[in-house]
Amino acid sequence: MAAKLLTVQEACEYLRVSRATLYRLAKDGRVPLRKVRGRTVVRQDGLARIPKPPPAGHRETRRARRRNRLEVWIDNLIRAGLVSPEDRRKVLHPQREDVRPVKVKGVPASQLIIRERREGW
Repeated sequence: MAAKLLTVQEACEYLRVSRATLYRLAKDGRVPLRKVRGRTVVRQDGLARIPKPPPAGHRETRRARRRNRLEVWIDNLIRAGLVSPEDRRKVLHPQREDVRPVKVKGVPASQLIIRERREGW
């Protein structure tokens, strides 16, 4: 069975990208463009490997973007062996009992800061 050929406009609609973006993807080698009888066409199966953007009107909230970055960051720390998987839960889903004051020389750090500010460093 022959692969379906799409025009540049049809390929842009399929991927939901602009014409300039499609040509940039072709220049980068991610989209195979061909000339057939003077028309530029794209094989549809060649577009299947390009990830499609989210549907129109979909906006990821700032909180969701931040959470995704935080998850990637903590996963990288776990892979590097710098953080344990249980710390991932504590970072992503903090509970009140997870928070302990940092102690420096046996005194909570907050008290040291207050004391230093009173003394005027």
